[in-house]
Amino acid sequence: MTSLRRVLATWRIDDVLAVLFSLALLVLGATHTSSLQHRSLLNFAGLILYYAGMFLFARWLVSTPRAGPWLRRSVFAALCALLSFFALGTRVSPGIQDVKNAIVLILPLVIGAWTAPGGDSDAADSSQDRPTHAPHGLLRDLAPFLISQAAYIMLHDLVHAVNPTDRDAWLIRADQILFGGAWTQRLEPYVHPWLTEWFSMTYSLYLLFPVSLALWFVARRQRDALLHLLQAVVLCTYLGYLGYLAVPAIGPLYTLTYHVPLSGGWFSEIRESLDSLARIPRDCFPSLHTANTVVVLWIVWKHAPTLRWIFTILGSSCIAATIYLRYHYTVDVAAGLLLGLLVAWSTPHIDTAWRRVVSPLAQTRPHHTP
Repeated sequence: MTSLRRVLATWRIDDVLAVLFSLALLVLGATHTSSLQHRSLLNFAGLILYYAGMFLFARWLVSTPRAGPWLRRSVFAALCALLSFFALGTRVSPGIQDVKNAIVLILPLVIGAWTAPGGDSDAADSSQDRPTHAPHGLLRDLAPFLISQAAYIMLHDLVHAVNPTDRDAWLIRADQILFGGAWTQRLEPYVHPWLTEWFSMTYSLYLLFPVSLALWFVARRQRDALLHLLQAVVLCTYLGYLGYLAVPAIGPLYTLTYHVPLSGGWFSEIRESLDSLARIPRDCFPSLHTANTVVVLWIVWKHAPTLRWIFTILGSSCIAATIYLRYHYTVDVAAGLLLGLLVAWSTPHIDTAWRRVVSPLAQTRPHHTP
């Protein structure tokens, strides 16, 4: 029990959220669907298990003192070659898809070997709270965030399986009552290829905002700011997923009528390609592009004054793009603004409360002899 208490004491609130919400999504998928069109749950679970197994194996292989350096390198090289052959098949000239598969399979081995402590030299530094600037510390800090983003894939078929009735009519009505109609239609007179290209570019930067800010904090060794960012984005993301499940909607692009097409250039093509590859059909309410961008802007203004204006300009444009590009109803964006502000403000308080709960668990109770 002492070991279990110490393990729990090292968990942060974003670790708990990642575990609980991922398990909840798996349970929902198992209870509401017998077969998924895109097999997203099975693929997600299998990929997570594969990555965990290969990552742990690579760490053990590199760090165990029982294996000499040549044995470790030979086994590691053989595994990489075997996985590459499996991914590439027997083709002489592999295509891009084959190369991507090889990278996906080899990546956990490379990360595991890269972040593993060497032999017993790091035995005294076995704490889970290592400095973030170390590779293993960075990977540990980023893990809940990466899991929260990967969980998005699970929602592809799950949203409609759990809640099969689309609620676009609710959101259209809310726009009418609260904002006097659909702003996506009001912006039609201002649609221009250059504007479409600009908004497509800033909209596509959505995930780069938290990632680039996280790397900024890592480079400057601002771990408190990094954890505030990661925990807030994880909490905001999972609350957004609950919104998708509760209020499924396909968005104004597919439910309202427009007379001016959104024609652009290179960035527009990239955005459309990303939509076809990764976007789930019902991810409107609330707008996570808005909520998570608000979280990033809050933390930039608090912890990274040097970046304030560049993030404010690009982030504000990203939020505006959700309506200009017809992805979201205005009420989606309003809900995202409120969600982002609430999460950014409350995350440090939630983290403090969590630490008060788990910190006593790390203390070993003395044994009393009769």
